[in-house]
Amino acid sequence: MVPGGLLERKSELARVDRLLTTARTGRGGVVVITGPAGIGKTALLTEAEERAGRAGMRVLAGRGGELEGGFSFGVARQLFEPLLTGAAPADEAALLAGAARRGLIALGDETGAAPSAAGNERLFTVVHGLYWLVVNASGAGPVLVVVDDLHWADQASLRFVLYLAGRLAGLPVALALSWRAAETGDGMSPLSRLEQIAADGVVSLTPLSRSGVQTLLIQEFGTAPAERFAEACHAVTGGNAFLLREMIQQLRADGIGPDEEAAAQVAALGPRSVARAVALRVARLGPAAGELARAAAVLGDGAQLRHAAVLAGWAWRTPRRRQTGWLGSECSNRARRCGSCTRSCARRYTTTSRRPAGACVTPRRRGCWPPRARTLTRCARTCSCASRPDRPRWWSVCRRLRRGRSGVERRKARLPICGGRWRRRPM
Repeated sequence: MVPGGLLERKSELARVDRLLTTARTGRGGVVVITGPAGIGKTALLTEAEERAGRAGMRVLAGRGGELEGGFSFGVARQLFEPLLTGAAPADEAALLAGAARRGLIALGDETGAAPSAAGNERLFTVVHGLYWLVVNASGAGPVLVVVDDLHWADQASLRFVLYLAGRLAGLPVALALSWRAAETGDGMSPLSRLEQIAADGVVSLTPLSRSGVQTLLIQEFGTAPAERFAEACHAVTGGNAFLLREMIQQLRADGIGPDEEAAAQVAALGPRSVARAVALRVARLGPAAGELARAAAVLGDGAQLRHAAVLAGWAWRTPRRRQTGWLGSECSNRARRCGSCTRSCARRYTTTSRRPAGACVTPRRRGCWPPRARTLTRCARTCSCASRPDRPRWWSVCRRLRRGRSGVERRKARLPICGGRWRRRPM
């Protein structure tokens, strides 16, 4: 453990310390922290804020919100409203000196007296005013600007952050940013440009190792966990700190201790908080992502994208594959990253009621079956994964589908209904 309570983040905190040190000497810089959800980006930025405060730096902090992406300069307001609200009249006059007064337009104050301009010119004027507001703030001492979850920031704030990041040379200003890896949106191009500006300042967080998981279990339970229990927790959560903490809370609520007997129960746990987080993240990707997530939950580990796509009812043809290539790969990557804990939650939290009727439920060697597949037996026999190690899982799925001929049994099996006929042939 490193100072501050963060596990296995010694090199990342050293990078943050170097950023703060160079900013205090008048040489600004950028640090970008990326990684999947729950990996510890916010905790690392919080530690950076605390260290900057102890070093006597002024901290301007903001955070992107999923529901605030359409609110122009929403993140910029979080950065500068506390700065101006708590300033004395003399300090406020110093902060708003020169072009910085035009940045008041971003804060909803039209007295910023921006020159008459339209479109991009007016936006540039406001962004330039916010930049000078940061410059004026750094006149009284070094400044740390922190923006968390930048992938959810509005476009205007993104433009400002990008404008500021490219003009930090010679300023006592440090810029610390974080965003979720592989997120899409209109801001992807600015985020890529920020990574180029940061260069070697990009930090990609990795999951906790097995020893890191064991250390966290000792902290939470107050006793050393059994070896099998620690290994099971690491395998189920994939070393994701958020998933691990939520699992620990669920174990405590169920009265389960970190002993050998509890190792077998870990994989079956699916905390509701994790289930809600999974459902929200999948819902942001669109309706098709929900169907693909359900298919991935049914198929389990090692499933190929084209198999999950067919099970979800997608027409797996070249044009469609090009349109949904990123969506499918992102869902597959998230399923692999999050571990069986998330998949267990996905199975519990998602339903199959919105699946289109008559869709094919199993892939064959090339392409996919037509909507009116004749037999599940033939599908299973010709499936390209029939000779692979995960064959028993596929055959088990087919058996469950075949047993679920009646509507009641299908609902119990919690599997999608196939529009084709079933042939009573032994499998």
